[in-house]
Formats: sequence, C-alpha cells, structure tokens
Amino acid sequence: MAFAVALVLALLLVRSARLHVGWSGDLDLDGPQKFHDRPVPRVGGLAVWGGMLAGTLCWVWDQPEHRWCFGVLLVASTPAFLGGLLEDVTKKVRPAMRMGAVVIAALLAAWWLGAILYRTDIPGIETLVSTTLGALAVTVFVVAGVANAINI
Repeated sequence: MAFAVALVLALLLVRSARLHVGWSGDLDLDGPQKFHDRPVPRVGGLAVWGGMLAGTLCWVWDQPEHRWCFGVLLVASTPAFLGGLLEDVTKKVRPAMRMGAVVIAALLAAWWLGAILYRTDIPGIETLVSTTLGALAVTVFVVAGVANAINI
C-alpha cells in the first residue's frame, strides 16, 4: 500500500507539474547533477511521506495496539520531512540545516521509541554500539546517511 500510494502521488506530482512548477520546480538545469531538459518538481518527498502515512494507516488498521508507536514515529520524522520540503520549495535551506533536521528526527525516534542500534555484527562497529552513547551515535549516523543517500 505504501509503495502504491507513493507511486500514484509521484506520478500526480509529475503529471501536474505545469500547475506548480513555479514554486516546486527545479528551474536551474545546469550543474553536475542536473540531467533534465525541462524543469521537474522537487517535492518528491511529499509522495514518500504520503506513502509512509498510507502504510502506517494500513498497519494501524490491522494492528491497533501499535497506534502509539507509529504516531510517535510520524511525529519524530516531521523535522526531517519539513526540512526537506522547505528546501524543495524555497531552495534556500543549507545542507547543514537539512542534516540537522534529520539528526533531530533520529534523536527523537531514539528518545521516544528507544529506536537505537545496539547490534550490527560489523567488527569494530560492534564494539562501539556496546555502549549506549556509541549506539546512539551510530544510529544517528546511519539514519542521516541513509536519508541523504536516498535524497541524492
């Protein structure tokens, strides 16, 4: 369900681009990572967030006892979502600020949900995550790395 909703929303964003490209489009077509020949919407995070919301609602419908957990996860992820959306719309948010928003989201999830990596099975890293502070640092690093790897 999450994939289907994200796919439909992404297609709708692309197909309706002429209606909103003035505020959502990447109008700068020159640059090392630019390969489009016309402006494209930058707000793909809306589709990802919509898919996550749909998947969450389906899960909660089937497993209502997990409602609090998914609600907290959605709230914890809000700084990362808003930081990315603000960058997509204004094109004025510095990378460090976006990274900070993702770090805040990861810290909120760790604090509110206890979502911390205490085991990796990777030599060297396993020693680091054996302590709470080390596990928290690795968790934040991994969340920020995955979020930015997907975004790029």
